[in-house]
Amino acid sequence: MKENEREQANPLPAAGGLPMGKIHFLLMVLVLLFSALLLVCSWRILEGYSALERATEDYIARQQDAADLQAGSDYLTQQARYFAFTGDRRYLDNYFFEAEVTKRRDSALQSLEDSVGQDEKAYLALSAAMERSLLLMQQEYRSMRLMVESRGYPLDAFPQEVRDVALTEEERNMKPERQAEEALGLMFDKEYREAKDYITGSVTACIEQLMDDQNALRLDASHRLLSLLKYQQIYVGLLLASVLTGTVLAFLLIYRPLRRGLACVRSGELFPVEGGAEIRLLASSYNEMFEENRKSRERHNYDATHDILTNLYNRKAYEDILSSLNERTVALLLIDVDRFKGINDTYGHAIGDRILSKVALTLRDNFRADDYVCRVGGDEFAVIMTNMSSDLGEMIRVKVQKANAILQDPDDGLPPVTLSAGAAFGDRVKPSGSIFRDADAALYTVKRNGRNGFLIYE
Repeated sequence: MKENEREQANPLPAAGGLPMGKIHFLLMVLVLLFSALLLVCSWRILEGYSALERATEDYIARQQDAADLQAGSDYLTQQARYFAFTGDRRYLDNYFFEAEVTKRRDSALQSLEDSVGQDEKAYLALSAAMERSLLLMQQEYRSMRLMVESRGYPLDAFPQEVRDVALTEEERNMKPERQAEEALGLMFDKEYREAKDYITGSVTACIEQLMDDQNALRLDASHRLLSLLKYQQIYVGLLLASVLTGTVLAFLLIYRPLRRGLACVRSGELFPVEGGAEIRLLASSYNEMFEENRKSRERHNYDATHDILTNLYNRKAYEDILSSLNERTVALLLIDVDRFKGINDTYGHAIGDRILSKVALTLRDNFRADDYVCRVGGDEFAVIMTNMSSDLGEMIRVKVQKANAILQDPDDGLPPVTLSAGAAFGDRVKPSGSIFRDADAALYTVKRNGRNGFLIYE
């Protein structure tokens, strides 16, 4: 009844004025829209740069493939020629190690095929170089076989490719010196040089095609990036205009009338009815200030006894509660989150705070409504259980195990954690000191023995 009388004595002023809520909502939508467009545009620009960077890296890799095929072919030629010059078996072994083990040519061609496919001009050019290099090996095998014959080496000691070369009657009847000359000639004759020139030309054609493809890609990417940059400038301008409009309206319709109203409050006068519609309603809120102050005091009292992050009792409340209870009828459980510092270092404090909140909720859900769940430090928790005796230790153990099972198998994307807990009962047989000291000793034993466990002080 009194509240109704007070409302009648202090009627709300007429609304009127511009509705700042709607205006700000509209501006907020515009800001969010332009911000989203700007983010999308920026993301596409970054994506374009990344694609261009990847294409450049791919071009370098493909160019290296072509170079590897050329290098592999040149290396085989070099070793075959060295063998034709010296007859030293080491060069022949190097040749077949490259051809059958290292396989730079095969790897380079396969890499290019995986990257660009079999139908691209660059691949076709490099494939032609590979085919010619393989054909050239037959001539190299013949040179090797003639050199083997000229030196009188046992044929069965050489690779199958050399043994399979069929010499003509004329070549078999040649003197060793003539066979050696013929072997060397095969490595430098016109046919061999033309084949090498063809391989080099095909590799060059491959590289040129890769360069043409890269230039076309870069040109297209440049056009797209330029277009995106223009859009980005437009979105930035629209975003700045929206923010500026909101700032001006906030000054004219909120800040200025609010400043005048506060001056009136200090002097004991009513708010002037001006500004936005919401400011015009401020006068009616002034009459409700007493109730708001009362709620504020209640909140202050709550904050004084509760932890802000977890909404559990804080350390001061824990000490007051423990000192107010009969220690003989309580059990004290001290709990640490295992290796919490490592979690903070690895995942960051934001994730660490979420884990602490989750631990707090898990403990609160697993203990009785009459128990006091407290956060007494960074990752340290305490549970004061009332009306407890030491024969109920197994019940506490089950609660801790259940909490640990929940925290070790999360379904919310947070990293798993474990708890170490130590407990002491007020009616313990051999107390060594305060109930806190004994619970802390049990907790220390758990942590010393590997953590993730529970122990009751006895």
